[in-house]
Amino acid sequence: MRSEKSYVSPHHCVEYFDTGHDQTLAVHQVSSRREGPTLALLGGVHGDEPEGVLAILRLFHELDDAQIAGTVRAVPIANPIAFTHGTRSTPTDGLNLARVFPGDAEGSVTARLAHIISR
Repeated sequence: MRSEKSYVSPHHCVEYFDTGHDQTLAVHQVSSRREGPTLALLGGVHGDEPEGVLAILRLFHELDDAQIAGTVRAVPIANPIAFTHGTRSTPTDGLNLARVFPGDAEGSVTARLAHIISR
C-alpha cells in the first residue's frame, strides 16, 4: 500500500494512501509541540452525508497547533468511492464502511479502507 506525505506547515501534514482502486485517502494531521491525547475524526463514512466532510475541512482550515495539546488526525472523506457516487455504501462491493471496522488488508475495497483508517 503506497503512501506519501505532504506538509502544509511544520506541524500540519496530509498523508495520502493509495487504496488500490484509483482512489486516494487523505489523512490530515496537526500535532502540537505540547504532549496530549490523539483525537481521531472521520467524515464521509457514508458518501451521502457531506456535513462531516465540510466540518473537518473547516476545522483544519482554522486549527492552529498552538491551540491544542496532542494530535488531531482526521480523514475528511473516509469512503471516497461512496462519496463520489453520493451513496451510503461503497458501490463496488455494496458494503457499509461503518460496519466493517477494523477492516482487512486483503479484503474488499471497503474492508481495505477500514484497515487503512484503523492503522
